[in-house]
Amino acid sequence: MGAICARGVDSSRILLTEDAKNKRISKDQQQAQRHNDVIIKLLLLGTGDSGKTTLRKQLKHVYGDGFSETSRKQLAPVIIQNVVDGYKDVLKAMGALGIKLEAGNEKSRDAADVIRNITGQPSYLTPEQAKACMNLLDDDGFALTVSRKSEYSLQDCWATFIQELRNYPTWGGEHWIPSTNDCVIARVRTSGIIEESFLLNGVQFRIFDVGGQRAERRKWIHQFDNVTTVIFVMSLSEYDQNLYEDNTKNRLEEALELFDEIVNSKWFINTSMLLFMNKRDLFEKKYVEDRVPLNVSGCFPDAPDIGERPNPKVAIDYLTELFRKRIRDPNKDFSVFVTTACNPENVQRVFDEAKMKILKKNLVQSGFVMV
Repeated sequence: MGAICARGVDSSRILLTEDAKNKRISKDQQQAQRHNDVIIKLLLLGTGDSGKTTLRKQLKHVYGDGFSETSRKQLAPVIIQNVVDGYKDVLKAMGALGIKLEAGNEKSRDAADVIRNITGQPSYLTPEQAKACMNLLDDDGFALTVSRKSEYSLQDCWATFIQELRNYPTWGGEHWIPSTNDCVIARVRTSGIIEESFLLNGVQFRIFDVGGQRAERRKWIHQFDNVTTVIFVMSLSEYDQNLYEDNTKNRLEEALELFDEIVNSKWFINTSMLLFMNKRDLFEKKYVEDRVPLNVSGCFPDAPDIGERPNPKVAIDYLTELFRKRIRDPNKDFSVFVTTACNPENVQRVFDEAKMKILKKNLVQSGFVMV
């Protein structure tokens, strides 16, 4: 019985080839891991209207590729919508607060009708619409309602935009192009998850911005894995206001409860936590100039009295302790920064300081630095 013989196979050569492949794969994996080690993943969390998105856009402006003329043009309809929505919010609040436009003031009533009839999402205001906006600002009833904005929801950017509108048509006219600052402070309610990347001193930062309203929070879970640092953003100025989505819930209380949930979450046991206490400028105006006490809502009976000379540092220290007391792990890596997200110089100064803490933490976790 015959046998069929094949050419002999060099088994040692096969082993050498397989070994080379394994080494190459291992090297590729190590390179990928080293690449991952120098990517800093930051997760922006906080309640709605705390300023997370403004902070992300400001970081894009300061450290990233900024806003091109094309992108600024594309945001024009959003900014005009912020203006129109603000006027409509004030007019609606007038009814709820029992405030009327000046009796016998036909200009105000006509102006209100013009604004109520603005539909769609125009990229500029017509001369008639811009004039209507200015006429309403001169109405005492309208102005009184604006001064009581803590009793309803009015976007922070609206006050800035209506001052800019006084320069119409240079601002808000047919050939107007929004400025970088307009784009940074424009209110766009975040839905889902938005990612921003920029390179800083050779290190890639990836920032994930997620919606802050209650309905958006269930989506956060998808970004919890392998996060370097959580930046929790709260608004200092909203201690006397209620939520956009729940007018019975104080915004500071909601921020404290959400912070408690996040900082003590099993997902963030080994994750450093940065608390960005935002909107310092608006807080100081409200607390120092307008003399609105921290406990005006009745939710914070142990808050310091405002006194004859309101001290914003004492107030901020009190608010800081409210958050610090929510941390159950005494060894939690936790830092606090006071910010004004609409101010690029402030954001750069604060983030440069925060960056050093973030990078040190990342080096420790990667095993390059011993604690």
